[in-house]
Amino acid sequence: MLVDARYSLYYSNNRQESNRVFDCLYAYLKDKLIDTEAPYTINYQIIPYCRRLDENEEQDKLSNELHENIENLITFAELYRQGVTSKQLFDWYVPIDIAEQYETDGKYSNERFYNCSSSWFGSMCEYTFDINITFSFNSIIETIFDNRRLTTEDKFSSIIGTCYRFLTGCNRGLSSLCLDWCEICDGNYDCINGEDEEFCYLLETNECSHNEYRCHYGGQCIPLTFMRDGMYSTDCLDGTDEKDFQYAIEGVQNPCVTTPIFRCEERTIRYPWRFSCGDGEFLMLDIPQFSQRCHNLRDIPMSSSIFTSLDHISDLNCRQALYCLLRINEIISGAETASNTHCESLIDHCSSKWVILPEYPIIYRFFQFVYLTNRSINEFQTNLLPDFICFNSSRCPALIYCSVDIGIQNGLHCCKTISLINETLDDWYFIDVMFRNLIQRCSTIGTTKSCSSPSLFYCSQSLKCISKHRLSDGSNDCYYGEDESFSACQLNDSKRFICPSEPNKCLSIIALENRKTDCLDGEDELTSDERNAFQGLIPFGLVCNGIYDFLSMKNLSEIDETHCDWWPCNNPYVRCDNIWHCLNGDDELNCPRKNCSFNEHECYNEYLNKYYCIRNVNLMESYLDCQNSRPFREIYFNNITMRNNTYYFLWNQTKCITSQHICQ
Repeated sequence: MLVDARYSLYYSNNRQESNRVFDCLYAYLKDKLIDTEAPYTINYQIIPYCRRLDENEEQDKLSNELHENIENLITFAELYRQGVTSKQLFDWYVPIDIAEQYETDGKYSNERFYNCSSSWFGSMCEYTFDINITFSFNSIIETIFDNRRLTTEDKFSSIIGTCYRFLTGCNRGLSSLCLDWCEICDGNYDCINGEDEEFCYLLETNECSHNEYRCHYGGQCIPLTFMRDGMYSTDCLDGTDEKDFQYAIEGVQNPCVTTPIFRCEERTIRYPWRFSCGDGEFLMLDIPQFSQRCHNLRDIPMSSSIFTSLDHISDLNCRQALYCLLRINEIISGAETASNTHCESLIDHCSSKWVILPEYPIIYRFFQFVYLTNRSINEFQTNLLPDFICFNSSRCPALIYCSVDIGIQNGLHCCKTISLINETLDDWYFIDVMFRNLIQRCSTIGTTKSCSSPSLFYCSQSLKCISKHRLSDGSNDCYYGEDESFSACQLNDSKRFICPSEPNKCLSIIALENRKTDCLDGEDELTSDERNAFQGLIPFGLVCNGIYDFLSMKNLSEIDETHCDWWPCNNPYVRCDNIWHCLNGDDELNCPRKNCSFNEHECYNEYLNKYYCIRNVNLMESYLDCQNSRPFREIYFNNITMRNNTYYFLWNQTKCITSQHICQ
């Protein structure tokens, strides 16, 4: 739909206030994923896109007038004399603040009104979109996000994201990638000196009221009524108030890549030790990561810089030799290198006893590699792992036991690689598998002797303090599993799930439906309806819906689908849930998400890859052998010319179709 290319701005008078957003445009968007648990629910969202002054941007530069973009200038008082109303200004796409100001004191005000030329907008006509056709702002946003489907080559030149500007001293080491807001207090040290994780323990000790739900990893509080109110209606930044849709739906992968909505854009990582892509997607392990990629490629600059930033090695020939031996070109291009036998040895070019990679211990946020220069080319051919792995003992005290002095004065402890990883690595693709256990040990073993807050639980073997809300959540936050073996029923937390098969086991809500069985009989992996059915409590809406909801039907003469022959198939409980409960599909006619006219079915032709809208009177189906196993129905288009009733039942013969009509 074509509309005027001018847009109404909000908060245009906020630009003079420090750290405030201004000149906002609002996008009215719809979450396109369908919640199968709440088929009537459509999430509409109004999302602001605003400007904020950069630290190097000056206020006065925002006031420069570009006269070629201005149709004419006129005072409020003159507009008032001409009979112009604030409603007309709004219709002319004037910023909302200006229209409100005109309504308040326009009669006597000498405030100037900027009447913008076509395609320009703003309080001083300072904005336009760099597009040749006219779009609504909604369409512009959707187009920008759809472009994330670009090929890899095109994406490298368009990697963008938000920057968190309030930690001015953050040194990310080698990467020029700026700090994203969702990397603050995520459990990972994104700044070399850890500024991004400073004071985050306050979130760990935060408690909520009895009528609130505490977000699992962020510690924020939301109303209890928002908990589990719809799979895609996430209210916690970490999404833990709802079950994880990436686990819940088979085949759904990375749905946030092209989706500019709150559950994607306003999202922190749900699980520890992951890498956030900044748009709701995350990698299953931190960087460097070569077996997975962010769809927006945010991980690539950082993963590559770990291996390619060699400026700390002063000798250029030494750099080139290391670059070749480690097959770093393979990391950058993603193409497999045939071999590194043509490389030159380190000892021929490096004056030092060892070379270090990278300059800082940032491999998986903890580690630095040390290669001995007397290492042979053949050894590099069979094993890319370093001779030593170094780390900061304050961040990874778990590995101090194997520390040896190799003469490097950089404040780090170093262990022989063979004492930590008793394997070889001939392909960088598998490096994440090798380091998974080391990362967990560094993250879940501490040196704490006791916990000062009653909100914390002390892991006596792992020497670490964690929030009591992390107990029995299906994930080991303490390396030796003290948090998962502790009986969390002692907490008297009414929000926990009590395993019917293990009454002494009380699980955190995030342990439910996570594809990991924690209860003895697996009740934690059932949906709420299935758990009720397991106890013989079936909601009225599930009776006679065509689905056998009793999980244990031994010695039962009747179940929830017994005596359903004359049950009304088109009822509020099943209507528009994308399943035909009526044999003629009446319960799926005239639904809000369908693109067909009144009383038409949306039918898909898989051979032509097209959808068609067809009325009931134009359908027919093959007769079924209903005595055998559950039949598979074959329904066809009928142009009314076919009269052969031997093999097909014509739907135009009756208003209500029953099993007697289609069974033979």
